[in-house]
Amino acid sequence: MVSVRKAITDDIDNIINFLSSMGYSNQEIYKDKDYFVYYENNSLLGCGTAYSIKEYCIIDDIFVDVDHRRNKIGTALVKTILNFYEVKGVKIAFVSDSCREFWESLGFTVYMWDKLPDLIKDITDLNRSTNSLFYVNLEGYFKDCC
Repeated sequence: MVSVRKAITDDIDNIINFLSSMGYSNQEIYKDKDYFVYYENNSLLGCGTAYSIKEYCIIDDIFVDVDHRRNKIGTALVKTILNFYEVKGVKIAFVSDSCREFWESLGFTVYMWDKLPDLIKDITDLNRSTNSLFYVNLEGYFKDCC
């Protein structure tokens, strides 16, 4: 059985073990962000982090177990994150990443760093050095889903 959802307190140990197995230290596991999890048969196979600032969502990271990549786990996590924040009234989602094909397959388009709203530019830790900036408008994003 597959479960994709916002993490709950009972997921903490699994998330820490999962991210630790991917080389992250406890100091790199943020407390101030929302975590999202992808379980299959009670095994954590993916984890995503995101947060919002007013009408903006920033997808921080998407992690998928190496042996399970290219199985739509990342896609499921991103769509769960977008849905969660859209319901909360977020209008635009941003992500800084180097996987252009993946983000474009989810409807994201390239966004110019200099056009980034000051509110986000001043607060976020989006990685400018090696990554591109992508955005998607959440208004109507899920209208053709069901």
